[in-house]
Amino acid sequence: MAKIKLTYFDIDGGRAEPVRLALALGGIAFEDHRIAFAEFEAVRAATPLSALPVVEIDGVVYTQANAMCRYFGKLAGVYPSDPWQSF
Repeated sequence: MAKIKLTYFDIDGGRAEPVRLALALGGIAFEDHRIAFAEFEAVRAATPLSALPVVEIDGVVYTQANAMCRYFGKLAGVYPSDPWQSF
């Protein structure tokens, strides 16, 4: 299995929460790396689009929370296969 690391702010909810839920529902092991707001400036330059959340899968960094939800939702079996339902 791929090594997955999700990085987002140390808050409840936010844009990373649906991604966390999809991973948890699918029983997919991941590292939940949470950072303080004060740490973001040091991390920003290393993130695509200078934004969080980011997910690192086997050393490759990806961004865009909605895309993460689709990807992990499909892996977890909770994403609809019907094109209209998944719209």
